[in-house]
Amino acid sequence: MASQAPDENNIIGAVGALFDNTRMEALEQVRREFFANLSHELRTPLTSIQTYVETLLSGALYDKENNIKFLKIIAKHASRMQNLAQDISDLAAIETGKLALAPQSIRLANLVREVHELLKDVMVARRVRFEMDIDENFIVFVDPKGLEQILFNLVQNAVISIAPMDW
Repeated sequence: MASQAPDENNIIGAVGALFDNTRMEALEQVRREFFANLSHELRTPLTSIQTYVETLLSGALYDKENNIKFLKIIAKHASRMQNLAQDISDLAAIETGKLALAPQSIRLANLVREVHELLKDVMVARRVRFEMDIDENFIVFVDPKGLEQILFNLVQNAVISIAPMDW
């Protein structure tokens, strides 16, 4: 077989491209699981809110023994949904690279005290004692709002999970 010089009618060679999609597939799986969990997390408070509102509207509003209890349950679930909405917003900002961080040096003890102050009523209601053992001069370089949100979520979740309130 004689070798021919390449011309416009003769194609010699091949080009191929390989891509490793492992990371993308793993990220897509995480995304699917997140939205499945989110759907479940939203359905639960929505169902409770709807049930208690219907109960109140059907006459329980005038039941002095239970009406405040039902309203507190509604408020708790509405707050949970608000937190979920904020989490979704924060995740979207992180994914798009639009999360604006403003790191600065702060005293960690002050920030932890602020988180404690925000959650103090919940802790009292659930009979949870909060103790802090942080050197007053311990400085961290962080985005204060971001760290406050992280600590708030962690402490709130801990308080709620270890000492469920009797609704």
